[in-house]
Amino acid sequence: MKTTVFLLFFLVAFSCSDKTGAEEDKAQLLKLHAQQRQAHFAKDAKAMFARSSPDMISVNAGKIHMSSGQSDTEVFQNYFNSVEFKKWDDVKPPIIRFSEDRSLAYAVVDKLVVLTTKDSTGRNIEETTHYAWVSIYRKQKNGDWKLECIASTNEPEKVVPL
Repeated sequence: MKTTVFLLFFLVAFSCSDKTGAEEDKAQLLKLHAQQRQAHFAKDAKAMFARSSPDMISVNAGKIHMSSGQSDTEVFQNYFNSVEFKKWDDVKPPIIRFSEDRSLAYAVVDKLVVLTTKDSTGRNIEETTHYAWVSIYRKQKNGDWKLECIASTNEPEKVVPL
């Protein structure tokens, strides 16, 4: 009887700690997601890539792009410098799932982005784009998560002259 009670106690305790760990991991990934939003509004490309793997892969518009580190940061900084974000908001909360050993995770994101920029004539325009993407993260030895891969799609942009 003592063995059964001990075993039951051990299983319940392990189950609770596993759920707590999963919740902590989910909270970390949601924090990273919020930091990405903040980086867009702050126009900070370095912050945007701070938690990305140096060999991150991006899939978009039928093309596969292997990270080029500083070059990617410069491209995004130039983009950030040319736009003003009005919205970079989740349409629905991200869906986050983990591998069984919780070494990998993915987040499915449904995002509405509204920004202003200038067209080729210098006239202000507002662009609205509805994005959906999957971000794949790998847990590092120190417990942090790094973005390994992102695959993205979007509805056609709506462009309105201002």
